[in-house]
Amino acid sequence: ASYLEFLPNSSLIQYDKEVNMEENLSKKDESALKRAVPQFVPTLADTMQQALDLMEEKCRSETRKLYEDEGKADTLGPAGVPDALQEWLTKCRIGILGEGGHRDKSRRRLREQVERCEFILAKEPIPCDVTVLGAGAAMVEESSVRSMKTFYKVIKNIEKSFKSRYDIWTSAKEKHQLLLRPQMGRPDAAEELNKLNSIEKERIHEVLHAIDKVRHDIIMGQIEHVKIFVSTITEQTSSALILMDTMVLLDDLGYLPGDELIEKKRKSLKRLRKLQRTQDNNGSSNGNGVVQDAYEKPDGRHCSSRTWPPLPIQELNQLFIKHNISPSTPHKDHEEKSKNHDGGNNSDGDNIDAVHKEEDENGVHKDNLESESGGGGGGGQESNLWITELEKQFGVEGPRSVVTTAHRQVIRGRDSNWERFISNLDKEFTRLDHHFSKLKSDEMAWKETWLGHIKNLVRDNEFVSR
Repeated sequence: ASYLEFLPNSSLIQYDKEVNMEENLSKKDESALKRAVPQFVPTLADTMQQALDLMEEKCRSETRKLYEDEGKADTLGPAGVPDALQEWLTKCRIGILGEGGHRDKSRRRLREQVERCEFILAKEPIPCDVTVLGAGAAMVEESSVRSMKTFYKVIKNIEKSFKSRYDIWTSAKEKHQLLLRPQMGRPDAAEELNKLNSIEKERIHEVLHAIDKVRHDIIMGQIEHVKIFVSTITEQTSSALILMDTMVLLDDLGYLPGDELIEKKRKSLKRLRKLQRTQDNNGSSNGNGVVQDAYEKPDGRHCSSRTWPPLPIQELNQLFIKHNISPSTPHKDHEEKSKNHDGGNNSDGDNIDAVHKEEDENGVHKDNLESESGGGGGGGQESNLWITELEKQFGVEGPRSVVTTAHRQVIRGRDSNWERFISNLDKEFTRLDHHFSKLKSDEMAWKETWLGHIKNLVRDNEFVSR
Protein backbone atom coordinates (compact mmCIF):
# COMPACT_ATOMS: atom_id res chain seq x y z
CA ALA A 1 0.00 0.00 0.00
CA SER A 2 2.87 2.41 0.74
CA TYR A 3 4.60 1.48 -2.52
CA LEU A 4 1.43 2.27 -4.44
CA GLU A 5 0.90 5.48 -2.39
CA PHE A 6 -2.51 4.18 -1.40
CA LEU A 7 -2.44 5.22 2.27
CA PRO A 8 -3.79 8.75 2.71
CA ASN A 9 -2.84 8.81 6.41
CA SER A 10 -0.56 5.92 7.34
CA SER A 11 0.28 7.54 10.71
CA LEU A 12 -3.11 6.36 12.04
CA ILE A 13 -2.01 2.71 11.73
CA GLN A 14 -0.41 1.64 15.00
CA TYR A 15 2.78 0.18 13.59
CA ASP A 16 4.64 0.60 16.89
CA LYS A 17 2.67 -2.18 18.60
CA GLU A 18 4.64 -5.41 18.91
CA VAL A 19 3.58 -8.96 19.66
CA ASN A 20 5.70 -10.73 22.24
CA MET A 21 7.43 -13.84 20.94
CA GLU A 22 7.33 -16.95 23.08
CA GLU A 23 10.42 -17.35 25.24
CA ASN A 24 12.87 -20.21 24.62
CA LEU A 25 11.50 -20.71 21.12
CA SER A 26 13.41 -23.33 19.14
CA LYS A 27 15.41 -22.17 16.13
CA LYS A 28 13.19 -24.29 13.88
CA ASP A 29 9.99 -22.65 15.16
CA GLU A 30 11.54 -19.18 15.04
CA SER A 31 12.62 -19.76 11.44
CA ALA A 32 9.14 -21.01 10.53
CA LEU A 33 7.57 -17.90 12.07
CA LYS A 34 9.84 -15.59 10.09
CA ARG A 35 9.10 -17.45 6.85
CA ALA A 36 5.37 -17.16 7.54
CA VAL A 37 5.55 -13.33 7.66
CA PRO A 38 6.08 -11.90 4.16
CA GLN A 39 8.60 -9.07 3.97
CA PHE A 40 8.10 -6.78 0.94
CA VAL A 41 11.40 -5.08 0.19
CA PRO A 42 11.36 -2.60 -2.73
CA THR A 43 14.46 -3.18 -4.84
CA LEU A 44 14.53 0.14 -6.69
CA ALA A 45 12.61 2.80 -4.76
CA ASP A 46 10.11 3.23 -1.94
CA THR A 47 7.20 4.05 -4.25
CA MET A 48 6.18 3.20 -7.81
CA GLN A 49 6.38 6.86 -8.84
CA GLN A 50 9.94 7.16 -7.50
CA ALA A 51 10.87 3.98 -9.33
CA LEU A 52 9.44 5.38 -12.57
CA ASP A 53 11.30 8.68 -12.04
CA LEU A 54 14.58 6.80 -11.57
CA MET A 55 14.06 4.72 -14.69
CA GLU A 56 13.13 7.79 -16.73
CA GLU A 57 16.19 9.67 -15.54
CA LYS A 58 18.42 6.71 -16.34
CA CYS A 59 16.86 6.45 -19.83
CA ARG A 60 17.35 10.17 -20.46
CA SER A 61 20.97 10.23 -19.27
CA GLU A 62 21.96 7.16 -21.30
CA THR A 63 20.23 8.56 -24.41
CA ARG A 64 21.95 11.97 -24.06
CA LYS A 65 25.33 10.30 -23.61
CA LEU A 66 24.74 8.16 -26.70
CA TYR A 67 23.79 11.16 -28.80
CA GLU A 68 26.74 13.18 -27.50
CA ASP A 69 29.15 10.32 -28.28
CA GLU A 70 27.76 10.18 -31.83
CA GLY A 71 28.04 13.97 -32.22
CA LYS A 72 24.29 14.45 -32.62
CA ALA A 73 23.54 16.43 -29.45
CA ASP A 74 22.05 19.25 -31.55
CA THR A 75 19.20 16.94 -32.65
CA LEU A 76 17.89 16.55 -29.10
CA GLY A 77 14.59 18.21 -28.22
CA PRO A 78 13.81 20.83 -25.52
CA ALA A 79 13.57 18.09 -22.88
CA GLY A 80 17.11 16.91 -23.60
CA VAL A 81 15.98 13.77 -25.42
CA PRO A 82 14.57 13.11 -28.88
CA ASP A 83 10.94 14.19 -29.25
CA ALA A 84 9.85 10.63 -30.08
CA LEU A 85 11.45 9.34 -26.87
CA GLN A 86 9.85 12.15 -24.87
CA GLU A 87 6.47 11.25 -26.34
CA TRP A 88 7.01 7.59 -25.45
CA LEU A 89 8.08 8.42 -21.89
CA THR A 90 5.01 10.60 -21.40
CA LYS A 91 2.77 7.86 -22.73
CA CYS A 92 4.40 5.30 -20.37
CA ARG A 93 3.97 7.63 -17.40
CA ILE A 94 0.28 8.10 -18.15
CA GLY A 95 -0.15 4.34 -18.67
CA ILE A 96 1.46 3.61 -15.31
CA LEU A 97 0.53 6.53 -13.05
CA GLY A 98 -2.48 8.00 -14.87
CA GLU A 99 -6.13 7.37 -14.04
CA GLY A 100 -6.97 3.74 -14.77
CA GLY A 101 -3.29 2.96 -15.32
CA HIS A 102 -1.13 0.15 -13.97
CA ARG A 103 -0.88 1.73 -10.51
CA ASP A 104 -4.65 2.08 -10.22
CA LYS A 105 -5.12 -1.52 -11.34
CA SER A 106 -2.61 -2.63 -8.72
CA ARG A 107 -4.42 -0.56 -6.11
CA ARG A 108 -7.72 -2.15 -7.07
CA ARG A 109 -6.23 -5.64 -6.79
CA LEU A 110 -4.79 -4.70 -3.40
CA ARG A 111 -8.19 -3.45 -2.27
CA GLU A 112 -9.77 -6.76 -3.32
CA GLN A 113 -7.12 -8.63 -1.32
CA VAL A 114 -7.79 -6.46 1.73
CA GLU A 115 -11.53 -7.05 1.32
CA ARG A 116 -10.90 -10.78 1.32
CA CYS A 117 -8.63 -10.39 4.35
CA GLU A 118 -11.37 -8.51 6.20
CA PHE A 119 -13.80 -11.33 5.47
CA ILE A 120 -11.25 -13.84 6.83
CA LEU A 121 -10.85 -11.65 9.91
CA ALA A 122 -14.67 -11.42 10.21
CA LYS A 123 -14.48 -7.62 10.01
CA GLU A 124 -16.98 -7.73 7.19
CA PRO A 125 -19.89 -8.07 6.72
CA ILE A 126 -21.57 -6.08 9.47
CA PRO A 127 -23.27 -7.67 11.32
CA CYS A 128 -20.83 -10.54 11.03
CA ASP A 129 -21.59 -13.87 9.41
CA VAL A 130 -22.35 -16.30 12.23
CA THR A 131 -20.79 -19.14 10.21
CA VAL A 132 -17.40 -17.37 10.08
CA LEU A 133 -15.27 -17.58 13.21
CA GLY A 134 -12.65 -15.09 12.09
CA ALA A 135 -8.88 -15.51 11.96
CA GLY A 136 -8.27 -13.64 15.22
CA ALA A 137 -10.83 -15.69 17.12
CA ALA A 138 -9.44 -18.84 15.46
CA MET A 139 -6.01 -18.05 16.95
CA VAL A 140 -7.53 -17.97 20.42
CA GLU A 141 -9.64 -21.08 19.73
CA GLU A 142 -6.70 -23.11 18.41
CA SER A 143 -4.36 -22.24 21.28
CA SER A 144 -7.11 -22.93 23.85
CA VAL A 145 -7.98 -26.33 22.38
CA ARG A 146 -4.30 -27.26 22.13
CA SER A 147 -3.77 -26.30 25.78
CA MET A 148 -6.75 -28.38 26.96
CA LYS A 149 -5.79 -31.40 24.82
CA THR A 150 -2.26 -31.37 26.23
CA PHE A 151 -3.59 -31.25 29.78
CA TYR A 152 -6.15 -34.03 29.35
CA LYS A 153 -3.44 -36.20 27.84
CA VAL A 154 -1.42 -35.78 31.04
CA ILE A 155 -4.48 -36.56 33.19
CA LYS A 156 -5.19 -39.66 31.12
CA ASN A 157 -1.64 -40.93 31.65
CA ILE A 158 -1.88 -40.37 35.42
CA GLU A 159 -5.18 -42.24 35.66
CA LYS A 160 -3.88 -45.01 33.38
CA SER A 161 -0.88 -45.53 35.66
CA PHE A 162 -3.14 -45.60 38.72
CA LYS A 163 -5.52 -48.05 37.02
CA SER A 164 -2.73 -50.54 36.42
CA ARG A 165 -1.72 -50.40 40.10
CA TYR A 166 -5.34 -50.59 41.23
CA ASP A 167 -5.82 -53.77 39.18
CA ILE A 168 -2.84 -55.32 41.02
CA TRP A 169 -4.35 -54.39 44.39
CA THR A 170 -7.72 -55.85 43.31
CA SER A 171 -6.03 -59.11 42.35
CA ALA A 172 -4.30 -59.20 45.73
CA LYS A 173 -7.64 -58.63 47.48
CA GLU A 174 -9.21 -61.55 45.61
CA LYS A 175 -6.24 -63.74 46.50
CA HIS A 176 -6.51 -62.85 50.19
CA GLN A 177 -10.23 -63.57 50.09
CA LEU A 178 -9.54 -67.07 48.72
CA LEU A 179 -6.91 -67.68 51.40
CA LEU A 180 -9.44 -66.93 54.16
CA ARG A 181 -10.50 -70.56 54.75
CA PRO A 182 -12.85 -71.73 57.59
CA GLN A 183 -10.11 -73.71 59.34
CA MET A 184 -8.10 -70.50 59.86
CA GLY A 185 -10.46 -69.60 62.70
CA ARG A 186 -8.99 -72.36 64.93
CA PRO A 187 -6.71 -71.30 67.77
CA ASP A 188 -3.72 -73.15 66.27
CA ALA A 189 -4.10 -71.07 63.03
CA ALA A 190 -4.27 -67.71 64.83
CA GLU A 191 -0.75 -66.74 63.76
CA GLU A 192 -1.51 -67.43 60.09
CA LEU A 193 -4.80 -65.53 60.36
CA ASN A 194 -3.11 -62.58 62.03
CA LYS A 195 -0.50 -62.48 59.25
CA LEU A 196 -3.12 -62.57 56.49
CA ASN A 197 -5.19 -59.92 58.27
CA SER A 198 -2.13 -57.69 58.62
CA ILE A 199 -1.25 -58.04 54.93
CA GLU A 200 -4.80 -57.22 53.83
CA LYS A 201 -5.03 -54.24 56.18
CA GLU A 202 -1.75 -52.95 54.82
CA ARG A 203 -3.10 -53.37 51.29
CA ILE A 204 -6.28 -51.45 52.18
CA HIS A 205 -4.27 -48.67 53.78
CA GLU A 206 -2.02 -48.48 50.71
CA VAL A 207 -5.02 -48.29 48.35
CA LEU A 208 -6.70 -45.53 50.37
CA HIS A 209 -3.46 -43.58 50.49
CA ALA A 210 -2.93 -44.04 46.72
CA ILE A 211 -6.48 -42.87 45.92
CA ASP A 212 -5.94 -39.68 47.92
CA LYS A 213 -2.52 -39.13 46.38
CA VAL A 214 -3.52 -39.61 42.74
CA ARG A 215 -6.55 -37.38 43.23
CA HIS A 216 -4.31 -34.76 44.82
CA ASP A 217 -1.81 -35.04 41.95
CA ILE A 218 -4.60 -34.57 39.41
CA ILE A 219 -5.95 -31.52 41.25
CA MET A 220 -2.48 -29.96 41.48
CA GLY A 221 -2.06 -30.67 37.77
CA GLN A 222 -5.38 -28.96 37.11
CA ILE A 223 -4.27 -25.91 39.08
CA GLU A 224 -1.10 -25.68 36.98
CA HIS A 225 -3.21 -26.18 33.86
CA VAL A 226 -5.51 -23.31 34.93
CA LYS A 227 -2.50 -21.01 35.29
CA ILE A 228 -1.14 -22.01 31.87
CA PHE A 229 -4.56 -21.70 30.23
CA VAL A 230 -5.20 -18.23 31.66
CA SER A 231 -1.75 -17.08 30.53
CA THR A 232 -2.21 -18.62 27.07
CA ILE A 233 -5.67 -17.26 26.34
CA THR A 234 -4.73 -13.79 27.63
CA GLU A 235 -1.56 -13.59 25.55
CA GLN A 236 -3.23 -15.00 22.42
CA THR A 237 -6.12 -12.54 22.72
CA SER A 238 -3.74 -9.63 23.15
CA SER A 239 -1.61 -10.82 20.22
CA ALA A 240 -4.63 -11.21 17.92
CA LEU A 241 -5.86 -7.71 18.76
CA ILE A 242 -2.40 -6.19 18.22
CA LEU A 243 -1.99 -7.98 14.89
CA MET A 244 -5.30 -6.56 13.64
CA ASP A 245 -4.46 -3.09 14.96
CA THR A 246 -1.28 -3.08 12.87
CA MET A 247 -2.84 -4.50 9.69
CA VAL A 248 -3.88 -2.39 6.71
CA LEU A 249 -7.68 -2.33 6.51
CA LEU A 250 -10.06 -0.95 3.90
CA ASP A 251 -10.50 2.18 6.01
CA ASP A 252 -6.77 2.90 5.55
CA LEU A 253 -6.81 2.75 1.74
CA GLY A 254 -7.27 5.75 -0.49
CA TYR A 255 -9.47 6.84 -3.39
CA LEU A 256 -9.96 5.01 -6.71
CA PRO A 257 -11.73 6.41 -9.76
CA GLY A 258 -15.41 5.47 -9.61
CA ASP A 259 -15.63 5.27 -5.82
CA GLU A 260 -18.01 8.23 -5.78
CA LEU A 261 -20.46 6.23 -7.91
CA ILE A 262 -20.74 3.37 -5.43
CA GLU A 263 -24.02 3.47 -3.53
CA LYS A 264 -23.33 4.25 0.08
CA LYS A 265 -24.76 2.15 2.87
CA ARG A 266 -27.78 3.83 4.44
CA LYS A 267 -27.05 5.31 7.82
CA SER A 268 -29.29 4.64 10.79
CA LEU A 269 -31.14 7.52 12.44
CA LYS A 270 -28.72 7.37 15.36
CA ARG A 271 -25.71 7.74 13.04
CA LEU A 272 -27.35 10.56 11.06
CA ARG A 273 -27.99 12.51 14.27
CA LYS A 274 -24.43 11.94 15.41
CA LEU A 275 -23.12 13.10 12.01
CA GLN A 276 -25.31 16.20 12.19
CA ARG A 277 -24.02 17.09 15.67
CA THR A 278 -20.43 16.61 14.46
CA GLN A 279 -20.97 18.83 11.40
CA ASP A 280 -22.70 21.48 13.50
CA ASN A 281 -19.77 21.55 15.89
CA ASN A 282 -17.28 21.75 13.02
CA GLY A 283 -19.32 24.37 11.18
CA SER A 284 -19.59 22.14 8.12
CA SER A 285 -23.38 21.84 7.97
CA ASN A 286 -25.38 23.84 5.43
CA GLY A 287 -27.19 25.77 8.15
CA ASN A 288 -30.68 24.37 7.59
CA GLY A 289 -30.23 21.26 9.72
CA VAL A 290 -29.73 18.96 6.74
CA VAL A 291 -26.78 16.62 6.96
CA GLN A 292 -24.42 16.85 4.03
CA ASP A 293 -24.07 13.38 2.56
CA ALA A 294 -21.83 14.10 -0.43
CA TYR A 295 -18.94 11.82 -1.25
CA GLU A 296 -15.73 12.60 0.58
CA LYS A 297 -12.42 11.06 -0.30
CA PRO A 298 -11.03 8.73 2.38
CA ASP A 299 -8.46 10.20 4.73
CA GLY A 300 -7.49 7.13 6.78
CA ARG A 301 -9.10 5.07 9.51
CA HIS A 302 -11.44 6.64 12.01
CA CYS A 303 -11.80 3.78 14.49
CA SER A 304 -12.46 4.43 18.14
CA SER A 305 -10.40 2.63 20.77
CA ARG A 306 -11.48 0.95 23.96
CA THR A 307 -10.22 -1.19 26.80
CA TRP A 308 -11.97 -4.55 26.72
CA PRO A 309 -13.15 -6.29 29.91
CA PRO A 310 -10.56 -8.61 31.45
CA LEU A 311 -11.09 -12.32 32.04
CA PRO A 312 -13.46 -12.98 34.99
CA ILE A 313 -10.81 -14.99 36.84
CA GLN A 314 -12.73 -14.84 40.12
CA GLU A 315 -15.08 -17.43 38.61
CA LEU A 316 -12.29 -19.90 39.36
CA ASN A 317 -12.55 -19.12 43.05
CA GLN A 318 -16.30 -19.80 43.02
CA LEU A 319 -15.70 -23.08 41.17
CA PHE A 320 -13.01 -24.30 43.56
CA ILE A 321 -15.12 -23.37 46.58
CA LYS A 322 -18.13 -25.15 45.04
CA HIS A 323 -16.13 -28.39 44.86
CA ASN A 324 -14.32 -27.74 48.16
CA ILE A 325 -10.93 -27.93 46.48
CA SER A 326 -7.74 -26.23 47.57
CA PRO A 327 -4.05 -26.78 46.75
CA SER A 328 -3.38 -28.57 50.07
CA THR A 329 -2.01 -32.10 50.47
CA PRO A 330 -4.97 -34.39 51.18
CA HIS A 331 -2.97 -37.59 50.77
CA LYS A 332 -0.61 -36.52 53.56
CA ASP A 333 -3.56 -35.52 55.74
CA HIS A 334 -5.10 -38.93 55.21
CA GLU A 335 -1.80 -40.65 55.98
CA GLU A 336 -1.49 -38.82 59.30
CA LYS A 337 -5.10 -39.58 60.21
CA SER A 338 -4.67 -43.21 59.27
CA LYS A 339 -1.60 -43.48 61.46
CA ASN A 340 -3.53 -42.02 64.38
CA HIS A 341 -6.44 -44.39 63.88
CA ASP A 342 -4.42 -47.50 63.07
CA GLY A 343 -1.91 -47.07 65.86
CA GLY A 344 0.89 -45.75 63.67
CA ASN A 345 1.77 -48.93 61.76
CA ASN A 346 -1.40 -51.02 61.69
CA SER A 347 -0.42 -52.68 64.99
CA ASP A 348 -4.07 -53.38 65.77
CA GLY A 349 -4.39 -55.49 62.65
CA ASP A 350 -1.76 -57.93 63.83
CA ASN A 351 -3.94 -59.23 66.66
CA ILE A 352 -7.30 -60.98 66.35
CA ASP A 353 -8.35 -59.52 69.73
CA ALA A 354 -8.36 -56.09 68.08
CA VAL A 355 -11.15 -57.02 65.64
CA HIS A 356 -13.86 -55.52 67.84
CA LYS A 357 -11.79 -52.37 68.25
CA GLU A 358 -11.51 -52.16 64.48
CA GLU A 359 -15.27 -52.11 64.20
CA ASP A 360 -15.33 -48.89 66.22
CA GLU A 361 -12.51 -47.43 64.19
CA ASN A 362 -14.28 -48.14 60.92
CA GLY A 363 -16.78 -45.47 61.79
CA VAL A 364 -13.96 -42.97 62.26
CA HIS A 365 -12.52 -43.85 58.84
CA LYS A 366 -15.95 -43.45 57.32
CA ASP A 367 -16.21 -39.94 58.75
CA ASN A 368 -12.80 -39.17 57.32
CA LEU A 369 -13.95 -40.39 53.93
CA GLU A 370 -16.97 -38.11 53.98
CA SER A 371 -14.90 -35.12 55.07
CA GLU A 372 -12.25 -35.70 52.40
CA SER A 373 -14.51 -36.75 49.53
CA GLY A 374 -15.02 -33.13 48.55
CA GLY A 375 -11.36 -32.47 47.89
CA GLY A 376 -9.52 -33.16 51.09
CA GLY A 377 -8.44 -29.68 51.87
CA GLY A 378 -11.23 -27.47 53.12
CA GLY A 379 -11.20 -25.45 49.91
CA GLY A 380 -11.58 -22.16 51.76
CA GLN A 381 -10.75 -18.80 50.25
CA GLU A 382 -7.49 -18.66 52.20
CA SER A 383 -6.20 -21.74 50.39
CA ASN A 384 -6.91 -20.24 46.94
CA LEU A 385 -4.64 -17.21 47.18
CA TRP A 386 -3.06 -18.34 43.91
CA ILE A 387 -6.30 -17.31 42.17
CA THR A 388 -5.95 -13.80 43.61
CA GLU A 389 -2.37 -13.65 42.36
CA LEU A 390 -3.52 -14.87 38.95
CA GLU A 391 -6.19 -12.17 38.88
CA LYS A 392 -3.65 -9.48 39.75
CA GLN A 393 -1.48 -10.61 36.85
CA PHE A 394 -4.11 -11.17 34.15
CA GLY A 395 -7.52 -10.03 35.39
CA VAL A 396 -7.12 -6.43 36.54
CA GLU A 397 -7.02 -4.64 33.18
CA GLY A 398 -8.21 -5.97 29.86
CA PRO A 399 -6.47 -5.50 26.49
CA ARG A 400 -6.81 -2.21 24.60
CA SER A 401 -7.37 -1.97 20.86
CA VAL A 402 -9.38 -0.26 18.16
CA VAL A 403 -13.01 -1.32 17.79
CA THR A 404 -14.10 -3.25 14.71
CA THR A 405 -16.29 -6.28 14.17
CA ALA A 406 -13.13 -8.40 13.86
CA HIS A 407 -11.89 -7.20 17.26
CA ARG A 408 -15.27 -7.97 18.78
CA GLN A 409 -15.07 -11.48 17.34
CA VAL A 410 -11.73 -12.02 19.10
CA ILE A 411 -13.23 -11.00 22.44
CA ARG A 412 -16.28 -13.18 21.80
CA GLY A 413 -13.96 -16.08 20.97
CA ARG A 414 -11.99 -15.49 24.18
CA ASP A 415 -15.15 -15.36 26.32
CA SER A 416 -16.61 -18.43 24.58
CA ASN A 417 -13.43 -20.44 25.19
CA TRP A 418 -13.32 -19.28 28.81
CA GLU A 419 -16.92 -20.37 29.43
CA ARG A 420 -16.20 -23.75 27.84
CA PHE A 421 -13.04 -24.10 29.93
CA ILE A 422 -14.90 -23.34 33.17
CA SER A 423 -17.68 -25.76 32.19
CA ASN A 424 -15.19 -28.54 31.38
CA LEU A 425 -13.32 -27.91 34.63
CA ASP A 426 -16.60 -28.11 36.57
CA LYS A 427 -17.46 -31.42 34.88
CA GLU A 428 -13.97 -32.78 35.51
CA PHE A 429 -14.13 -31.91 39.21
CA THR A 430 -17.56 -33.56 39.44
CA ARG A 431 -16.18 -36.67 37.73
CA LEU A 432 -13.20 -36.77 40.10
CA ASP A 433 -15.47 -36.37 43.13
CA HIS A 434 -17.71 -39.23 41.99
CA HIS A 435 -14.96 -41.53 40.73
CA PHE A 436 -12.51 -41.35 43.62
CA SER A 437 -15.20 -41.11 46.30
CA LYS A 438 -16.69 -44.31 44.94
CA LEU A 439 -13.28 -46.01 44.97
CA LYS A 440 -12.74 -45.00 48.58
CA SER A 441 -16.23 -45.97 49.71
CA ASP A 442 -15.89 -49.34 47.95
CA GLU A 443 -12.56 -49.93 49.67
CA MET A 444 -13.95 -48.92 53.07
CA ALA A 445 -16.97 -51.16 52.54
CA TRP A 446 -14.61 -54.02 51.71
CA LYS A 447 -12.63 -53.32 54.86
CA GLU A 448 -15.79 -53.69 56.94
CA THR A 449 -16.64 -56.87 55.05
CA TRP A 450 -13.15 -58.27 55.58
CA LEU A 451 -13.19 -57.58 59.32
CA GLY A 452 -16.68 -59.07 59.50
CA HIS A 453 -15.41 -62.26 57.82
CA ILE A 454 -12.59 -62.56 60.36
CA LYS A 455 -14.92 -61.82 63.27
CA ASN A 456 -17.45 -64.44 62.12
CA LEU A 457 -14.68 -66.94 61.45
CA VAL A 458 -13.32 -66.63 64.99
CA ARG A 459 -16.82 -66.68 66.53
CA ASP A 460 -17.88 -69.79 64.57
CA ASN A 461 -14.78 -71.72 65.60
CA GLU A 462 -15.24 -70.70 69.23
CA PHE A 463 -18.84 -71.98 69.09
CA VAL A 464 -17.74 -75.30 67.54
CA SER A 465 -15.03 -75.67 70.20
CA ARG A 466 -17.63 -75.32 72.95
